[in-house]
Amino acid sequence: MEAKVNKPLRWAARTIAGVLLVTLSILFMIMLVSTAPQAETSEDGRAPRSVIVIESTFEEVRRQFDGYGVADALHHADVPARVTSTVTELPATSRAGNPIAAGQLIVQLDDSDFLHQRTITNQQIADIESQLASLMLEQRASDDRLELSREEVEIANRDFERIQEAAKRDAAPPREVDQMRQSLIAKQSALITARQQSDQLQTRRSQLLARQASEEASLRLAQQQIDRCRITSPLDGFIESVDVKMGESLMSGARVARVVDPTSIEVPLRLSAAVRSELGIGDTVNLHATGTNKNVWQGRVSRIAPEDDPTTRTTTVYVELQQVIGDPRYLAPGMFVRGEVETSRGSRQWIVPRRSVLNDRLLMVRDGSIKSTPVQVVHAVNMSVEKTGLPDRDWLVIESEVQPDDLIVVSPTRSLTDGLPVLPVLSSEAMASLEQDQDVSQ
Repeated sequence: MEAKVNKPLRWAARTIAGVLLVTLSILFMIMLVSTAPQAETSEDGRAPRSVIVIESTFEEVRRQFDGYGVADALHHADVPARVTSTVTELPATSRAGNPIAAGQLIVQLDDSDFLHQRTITNQQIADIESQLASLMLEQRASDDRLELSREEVEIANRDFERIQEAAKRDAAPPREVDQMRQSLIAKQSALITARQQSDQLQTRRSQLLARQASEEASLRLAQQQIDRCRITSPLDGFIESVDVKMGESLMSGARVARVVDPTSIEVPLRLSAAVRSELGIGDTVNLHATGTNKNVWQGRVSRIAPEDDPTTRTTTVYVELQQVIGDPRYLAPGMFVRGEVETSRGSRQWIVPRRSVLNDRLLMVRDGSIKSTPVQVVHAVNMSVEKTGLPDRDWLVIESEVQPDDLIVVSPTRSLTDGLPVLPVLSSEAMASLEQDQDVSQ
């Protein structure tokens, strides 16, 4: 019976306690709200946002084109063997990487066969010279005999004419005329024989002179082959490679070594064929190393290929530069580089930093508020505009309705909408203030 009487009392007590807790909570919340500090309101409205701007920039711009190529030594030589022989000497200086001077020995080949050939040829020339000397004596005697035969014929001819005159006057019998005629014929026959002998001597002399010229040519060839056994460097530079070993037999035409002169470098750069009309001899080129190497070399366009490559649709320009061996910025032949060709002809155009163009639109500050305008990018250019105070080197040449006094937002964001009031701050002033703060902090 007692359990049935106490149960309603317990429910009543719990209900009263719950209502009391809820009431206390409401009273506590009301007290917090009533005692909370109130934010002050400004009657002037929200302050305008500060944005960094630059004045519209109208500068002389030179077109720039990127290309890629591999550096190569302008002066290099693949030194070949010009005779078939065996390597008999390989100096210690003939090692890859060693410096070498023009005329310095790289490899010595066996020249004994050619020395023997030169000796034999010299002996044959000496024999021919002795024959020519003997022939000269014979020629002199033959000339004397020929001259005597001419005189005998003249005398016999005069005697024959006199005997004929006497025979006409019946002062000489016919037999004497015939005898005189026979004597004249004998003298003329002797003259013909002497002339023939003299002509034969001339022919023999011509043959000997021809043989002498042939042997002298053989002598020069033998000497040339002896000289070619001494393989030397054709230019000053460095040995890139040596392709032979001691005792190795070489065929004529086989490469012995490669010598390069890295002081003059040539880089064939491949550019788009569409820019050929804007390229010119003497254009400045900045060559950039790829990878972790950040070196930059400056050269100039020395030649332009007359034809385009129809497969790759590119044209090739040849860039030349000079360098000093030992320079920390040494450009090694064979290095892959990126080249920036800057044309020598420029024109004044509107330019903006690359980061100022967002979604093909440009934000400008006019009458204290943001105004966006569409822009058309003509091309990019790598340059520095010091008067803006910006460190940017990536700029865009644009076609847009830009006025000389327009203020262009440097770093546009999505929160900068049309009509938003802003406070423009020139980039030059902002950069100066930043540098001053850095100096103070240091």
